[in-house]
Amino acid sequence: MSFDGDGQHYPNGQGANAGGKWLSEGGRLRWVPARDLAGEDAADDDTGRDLDDLDEATWASDVPPLPPGAPESARVRAALAWLQRMRDSERDIVGELGIIERDQYRQQDAAPPRRMRGPQPPSLITLQMTEHGAAAEWFDAAAQALTDAAERSPGRALVEWYLWLLATAPPTPLEGDPLAAARAQGTDAARQRAQRHAEHLALPEMDDEE
Repeated sequence: MSFDGDGQHYPNGQGANAGGKWLSEGGRLRWVPARDLAGEDAADDDTGRDLDDLDEATWASDVPPLPPGAPESARVRAALAWLQRMRDSERDIVGELGIIERDQYRQQDAAPPRRMRGPQPPSLITLQMTEHGAAAEWFDAAAQALTDAAERSPGRALVEWYLWLLATAPPTPLEGDPLAAARAQGTDAARQRAQRHAEHLALPEMDDEE
């Protein structure tokens, strides 16, 4: 953790380019968004949107701005922003793989037809799309679960959500079903990544000391 002369908090050694800042007021921390810090400089719509995007990227990062004593609501915000970033990243991968798959189909259509015997197993790209698509769906469901926990139990949302994470291990798929196996792999990988991030959010001070 670093500070400047005005009592502004820079999480994990980040400087002013980290977006907004924490201010300590009467022993309580308050996050001031980048748009508010910019004042009149943010009057332009494009500039304001850029600053909002900078703030959102800061909260969605693997090292969000969470100093010791940050309120529960800030940790929930960071977790939700990170989950949404993970979901969007997985969806982007699915979209890129879909373009590759489409190009392959076009090449197959242009090639001389070959006689196939029996049903064909899913291609590697299909399996990858299934895996990343399942991860995207899981991150979306995890964000909804955290939102529900925050509404139901303010102050204990992350605890309840972490217990939910531990209880949502996917069932072992039946052998001989590669698509089900890909879905299970994508879901479990997403759950493990979220669990590690949740543990980091619970103990950000440990990262500051490293």
